[in-house]
Formats: sequence, structure tokens, C-alpha cells
Amino acid sequence: MAYSKQLNLLAAGLLNGFFEIYDAEYECLQAVKAHNEFISGLCFIESKFWLISSGEDKKIIVWNIMTY
Repeated sequence: MAYSKQLNLLAAGLLNGFFEIYDAEYECLQAVKAHNEFISGLCFIESKFWLISSGEDKKIIVWNIMTY
């Protein structure tokens, strides 16, 4: 899980390779298929509006969360 205080968003990584982004009311705003295996880490880079995900598929992906 990762939380962005500046953006007031929560990202949760799932075992099926998806991550979900939630707002302050815990409403799921977006579900994204990110990896072929489970997500092992998530991190917000607030100054760039990025969410970085890593997975057991040995990939690291940078997501522009303003496009979701």
C-alpha cells in the first residue's frame, strides 16, 4: 500500500497483479492491471504525480496517475 497525503489518494496492490486507487472516502477510482504476478511494492512520487509499482514479475513501472 501507498498513501499520498498531498493528493489524498491510497493505492493498494493486489495478489492478481492489479493495483487500485482510492479517494478519501475509500471509493475505488481505478483498478489497473499492472503486473503478471502479485504487486510487491507501491510508492507515490507526489511532485511528479507518479505511482511506481514493482511486482514479482521483476518489473518496475512508473505510472502517471493524472491520466487515471
